[in-house]
Amino acid sequence: MNEKVIVVLGTRSDSHVERVTQRLADRGCKDVVVIDYHAGTTFSLELDRHANRALTVDGRRLPSDCIVWDKTKILPGTRYYIRAGDESSRGYAAQEWRAYYALLAAFAGDNAVNSSRSRLCMIKPYQQSTAAAVGLRVPTTLVSNRKEDIAAFQTRSDHMIIKSLSGAKVSPKGEGEYVPYVVMTMRVPAEDIAAADPDSILICPHFAQEEIAKAYELRVVVAGPRIIPFRIDSQRHESTQVDWRKATALNEYSRCELDTHLEGQIHAFMKQMGLTFGSLDFVIDKEGDAWFLECNQDGVWAWLDDLVDGEITDAFADELLRRWKALDAQAMAA
Repeated sequence: MNEKVIVVLGTRSDSHVERVTQRLADRGCKDVVVIDYHAGTTFSLELDRHANRALTVDGRRLPSDCIVWDKTKILPGTRYYIRAGDESSRGYAAQEWRAYYALLAAFAGDNAVNSSRSRLCMIKPYQQSTAAAVGLRVPTTLVSNRKEDIAAFQTRSDHMIIKSLSGAKVSPKGEGEYVPYVVMTMRVPAEDIAAADPDSILICPHFAQEEIAKAYELRVVVAGPRIIPFRIDSQRHESTQVDWRKATALNEYSRCELDTHLEGQIHAFMKQMGLTFGSLDFVIDKEGDAWFLECNQDGVWAWLDDLVDGEITDAFADELLRRWKALDAQAMAA
């Protein structure tokens, strides 16, 4: 079977998937299969007693080697979430879909973009450790559930901020998948820490950082060799100074350029993390130095793509197409 197929794990309801698959078609890659949980895609993955795999999607047997783009974004409270079934069953269905996508990405190995290896630890302090190892500046950080340590850390910083370690959301209804509230980055005054009940801090890890005084911020989209940076003028409005996501419509976003040294560090970080695609966030301080905050491998970028006439879509499609062609070359060589 000498087929070349790109398999997308996600839904065309996600505009990122629709943009990239359409651009691939425009460039001659007609064989893109989206395993779409919104569109009623049917599939079977069978393993025999020797663990040989057979994947069938909508009645079609797919080749054993496919390029797999894992664009999983099954987020509660968004248009990407599970629609089928009743409310009580959607949380379970969402977990099963996430597990199935993770399974297909793991089986794809190096043909998965991003790879399963790169997804093992996307927790921010781990990313910061990797970023520092390639020469990027990172803020001092503490993860603790001990009030005394958090208070001591605060005394060593001009300002301290608290973030979510997991990037999870807060549920107003308790357990389950009903989680529409994002935990934003926030300043925490010393008097609030002093007044806090130690047992309330003990409940879970708390992720604290020194606050870097900002001139502006960067969102840097990376797709393979392409680096596409945007300046975010978050300091013009009080509501966006600590976390620009609090009022995204107020910010001004503009395409910018990075110096070659910073670009080299970003490429080194992506290589160390095993990432092909990612959206990186930086703070630019008052002296013009860049401070790495985090990398989101599934970062939203469609609104930025509209500012640059589809440049990001081009970059994603080009990288998938490059891998698609390389897979064919390998097959021909064999």
